[in-house]
Amino acid sequence: MFTDGNARGTSASTRSFRGGAGAGRIAEYTQQVVLPKVVLPLTGEPALTGLTAMAEAYAQETRFGDIRTVMSPADRPRTIRQILESRGIRTGAVGLDIGSASGISPGELDILRHELSGFDLRDGKKRAH
Repeated sequence: MFTDGNARGTSASTRSFRGGAGAGRIAEYTQQVVLPKVVLPLTGEPALTGLTAMAEAYAQETRFGDIRTVMSPADRPRTIRQILESRGIRTGAVGLDIGSASGISPGELDILRHELSGFDLRDGKKRAH
């Protein structure tokens, strides 16, 4: 989900995540909210952030050593900032998966703009010229 000299871009690529299928039964959440988000810095270990209710599935069905759960989707942008800061990343371009089923929801995007105000936020699907 992140890009440039500090981090690289990607989708949350959770389509093979079996916990995501069960989470589809939670009617009040969309896939954008229920599916975990992956932070892939250029250096250092990747991290995953998602809902606490899905923590067991994340641990069993992924190979991430750094899994950070949140009680509310509104807390995920702050957790993404904390993941970046823990990797020493405080500035640069950030590529986001915006609009896809497993991407950043519009509500999360608004909060991310605030939490990552020192970063250059970009739609990861658009090519830089």
